[in-house]
Formats: sequence, C-alpha cells, structure tokens
Amino acid sequence: MKLIGYCRVSTDNQKEEGTIQLQETALMEYARSEDRELLTIFKDEGVSGGIEDRPGLIELFNHLEDDPSLDSVLIFKLDRLARFIHPGTSYSQGRGSQ
Repeated sequence: MKLIGYCRVSTDNQKEEGTIQLQETALMEYARSEDRELLTIFKDEGVSGGIEDRPGLIELFNHLEDDPSLDSVLIFKLDRLARFIHPGTSYSQGRGSQ
C-alpha cells in the first residue's frame, strides 16, 4: 500500500519545540509497523488549520491528482488536517468523493 503523509503545526512555538518532527516520526513508525510504503510527507509549519490555502496541503492535493496509484493519506491526528472536521466528513479535492 502506497501512502503519503501530512503534518502541520499552527504556531511558531510548536515549530521550535519540534512538534512537527514528532508527527513525522510517528507517521514513519506507523507505516513501517504496518508494512506500508510512505513515499513522502508534506508539511505546513506555523500555519493555522483554519486556513485552506496552506502550501503543504496544496502540494499534497496536487500529488494526489498526479498519482492515482496512491492508496491513502496518513495523518498523525485529524485536527492536523483541518481545524474543524466532524466525524464522517470527507475532505477531498478532485477525487470525486464528497
């Protein structure tokens, strides 16, 4: 199974504390323990989850569009993807699912 990852920290303080590295490590360890191929990790450092036009997130969506063979996106915690996501909500762009 081919995965890509996404990590985000919203404050410069979290960035300086190395929180994003903790997320990256957790994603890599999970992929390794589940025998999954983690191709790359996209990151947004010091960017609020309430902002939709985050550079790392835009790159992630572009990568998804360019590589239909990807199976999934791995995220440390759902609130790292977006500030306000409710269970059962799909966050998609260009994949046909809503």
